[in-house]
Amino acid sequence: MDFDQLITFMKGTLSNHDYEQFIFIFHGGEPLLMGIDYYQKMLILQDLCKTKKQKIKNIIQTNGSLLNDDWITFLKTHSVSVGISLDGPSEFQNKHRKYKDGRETFDDVIHGVQKLKNNDMSVGALSVLTEEVLSSNPYDFIKFYQENGISNLGLLAERPSTKKSIDSNDTNDFIENRNRYASFMMKAYDDWLGMDDCTFNIREFSDILNSIIGGKPKVCIFNGACVGHFFGIDSSGEVAHCDKFFDDKRFCFGAISEHYLSDIVTSDTFLKAQEIETEIRNKCQLCDWFSICKGGCLYEAMTYEKYGINDRINYCHLRKIFDHIYNNIWTELNLSDSRLKAEMV
Repeated sequence: MDFDQLITFMKGTLSNHDYEQFIFIFHGGEPLLMGIDYYQKMLILQDLCKTKKQKIKNIIQTNGSLLNDDWITFLKTHSVSVGISLDGPSEFQNKHRKYKDGRETFDDVIHGVQKLKNNDMSVGALSVLTEEVLSSNPYDFIKFYQENGISNLGLLAERPSTKKSIDSNDTNDFIENRNRYASFMMKAYDDWLGMDDCTFNIREFSDILNSIIGGKPKVCIFNGACVGHFFGIDSSGEVAHCDKFFDDKRFCFGAISEHYLSDIVTSDTFLKAQEIETEIRNKCQLCDWFSICKGGCLYEAMTYEKYGINDRINYCHLRKIFDHIYNNIWTELNLSDSRLKAEMV
């Protein structure tokens, strides 16, 4: 997004006084390529546009390869949070995340992680669990992050490739992948608990635990209705519901240069998108975990339907993970009162 578009976006977004808290996440491609000057101007722009009541948090999701002393000073001075895209040890990272010229990225990314740590900055990471990772040992995989000082880890299911035509083999492959993801996550949860390290958080696990005992989750996929709470904007200034929906016209709302946020949230397209979301989430109402999970990630739910799986409850990978963690809680507590367990849910 060029700076003229950014000006229009910030003015149009922060002018909506119905929102008092904004989180801006810069990711996709490599956001550090925009340079420090771009983000310095952005911070000034935010200060000029926001009201006294509005609070702003900025996050950069980067591969970390461009982090140097100047970047560290800038990010730390302005309290910009940093997330690292890191898919595990070198054999996994270097297979799918290479430079344009084919060079491997692992060493540069780890160097960036070490720079953050050496400057007392909290380091979080997002990892895509590829097929290769799902075939690996979960303990060794998460231990790698713990040993490298990652304080907060997100473990993402791999998005299936985009195909216009899907047959039964594709559906079976998708179901198998999500089953493998669930199995990996359940083993990783047990290993994570066994580490007994309060400085090493895996967000999916802590959010599920927190939700089961009545707390509020932090990750978006467990917070219910999301259309209108999150917006994705691509480099051309096009607006969609989160970054996963640019290929679905039902969830695309036009160019930020032409529409303020206040216009978008009252448009027919936006209101229809909310109706679609409600309809999809309601299909999960019969699930035991609906009151906590609230239907999970909208994109994931729609992916199930894309693969012809309309009875998602019977195949849902999240349900398996919830069941596992819930049963583990009661095993650890050595309690078996079914009535108390039912009240807890």
